[in-house]
Amino acid sequence: MIPWNLLDLDKALRAGWATDTCSADDQADCNEPLVYRKCTACGSRTPDLPERHVPDKWTPRQTYVWRGRGRYTEPIDPGPYPADSLASSNCDP
Repeated sequence: MIPWNLLDLDKALRAGWATDTCSADDQADCNEPLVYRKCTACGSRTPDLPERHVPDKWTPRQTYVWRGRGRYTEPIDPGPYPADSLASSNCDP
């Protein structure tokens, strides 16, 4: 059996974690759902975050992508791709 004072301590710690991760100003952004979109070059699912958008014209870092659970490879169009398009972590220049 757990003593009541340990349960109170657990509740206090959980409340502290919630306030440390989300400030009052960032409350709307903190619980915003993550949206996935396709990479412009390879088509893989990538989180649509500002750091994944490439500001200039770019060419992908990889030259082919695995398809069909790794059964075959498919070449990637070498680009260049337009500015502010989405790039996966494998294609990011």
